[in-house]
Amino acid sequence: MELLGHVVLSGDVECLTGLHIGDEGALEIGGVNGPVVKTPTKGHPYIPGSSIKGKMRSLLEWDEGLVESDGKPHTCEGDAAVECPVCRVFGTPAEADAETGPTRLSVRDAFPRDETIEQWNDQNTSLPYTEVKTENTINRITAQANLRDNERVPKGSRFGYELIYGVYDLDDGGRPDLDHLATVERALFLLEDSSLGGNGSRGYGKVEFHEDEYKVRTSADYRSGDKDGRSAETLEEVGEILGVE
Repeated sequence: MELLGHVVLSGDVECLTGLHIGDEGALEIGGVNGPVVKTPTKGHPYIPGSSIKGKMRSLLEWDEGLVESDGKPHTCEGDAAVECPVCRVFGTPAEADAETGPTRLSVRDAFPRDETIEQWNDQNTSLPYTEVKTENTINRITAQANLRDNERVPKGSRFGYELIYGVYDLDDGGRPDLDHLATVERALFLLEDSSLGGNGSRGYGKVEFHEDEYKVRTSADYRSGDKDGRSAETLEEVGEILGVE
């Protein structure tokens, strides 16, 4: 088993509707019922990498017909994991005893762009950086409305995201890992047509990923200290840089 290199996918994730990724541990007396997750230092909303990666994996499991009957994340046992796109890209637990090597995909937390922070500072809302949307349910018998306030990141906010994808040679030349880079792109595409965070069926969480070029760093780059790597626009170009045939 050999690491051939890493491919970095980065760019902006844009909120096309309000976004709610909750932080139930942040409930305060007099505050909104449904606060969003924020940085502990400046209080800026951000998107946890686990939220992006978890939704990508879930949608890909549905797309591949691999959703388990108990609702738990899909995991192949043994050699089957090597051929499984979900297990190969997102990894398997140690007890699965699968020869897939390390998890291929890492997703960083996505933090707001400077322009978005300026936008938040200029907006006229009841909370700093965010908006409050009041939701309600109606009692079918009494017709009484039960109100609940949800904090949301406003439409138009943009966050910088970064995905790191490892390409390994498992005595297969690295071709399967390179091909599964398209699987990562498919998962992002599925996410755009689904929703990120909570209350997606009520209009929240529609996002769009604006991608830069691939940035490729080979094992030789790490040994030489070349942090710049090389840019690529297609999977074929990525393969040429990594030496995958």
